[in-house]
Amino acid sequence: MFAPRMVILACWTIFWTSWLIMAFGVKKNRLEQPANERRRYTLPLLLGLLLMSNLIRTAPPLAFLARRIEGPGLVLAWIGAGMAVIGLLIALWARVSLGRNWSGVVTLKEDHELVTRGPYAAIRHPIYTALILLFFALAFFIDTPVVYLGSLCILWSCWVKLKQEEALMLQQFPESYPAYMARTKRLVPGLV
Repeated sequence: MFAPRMVILACWTIFWTSWLIMAFGVKKNRLEQPANERRRYTLPLLLGLLLMSNLIRTAPPLAFLARRIEGPGLVLAWIGAGMAVIGLLIALWARVSLGRNWSGVVTLKEDHELVTRGPYAAIRHPIYTALILLFFALAFFIDTPVVYLGSLCILWSCWVKLKQEEALMLQQFPESYPAYMARTKRLVPGLV
């Protein structure tokens, strides 16, 4: 299980390193959503991260949820490693395509543009697709009920945030965004 773990760890390391580097030089925010609206997606995200952490998995009341699920083991770990690689590639492609328009919160940037190139030509929220793949890759490797629950919380967080982003984009681009929505899916081309 050393090899899948190293692949997943490398993907997460590359993801966070590149994200931190690319965070410099983004456009200034013109409009940020209020903190109470941000909590709608940050609280499930924090809960998901807490559930995925060793801290919660070793707490005595939840110890039974931290037991590995008996099953495919190495096969599932390699599936997770493959998901991590795909997630990383999508994340990097999407982040480069967004360029200076990227933000970690729902916001409008100065001279905000509707990006429809790169992976955005097929899906509206490829970074969330990538994050979901990366977190579930980790869950497949760790393979415990509490970690799967944490991944579902993160999926919920992404869903809430993408709905808020779409509402903002509809306000900002009332003519072009509905047409963009009609020809793309939210997370998976042709499906969701």
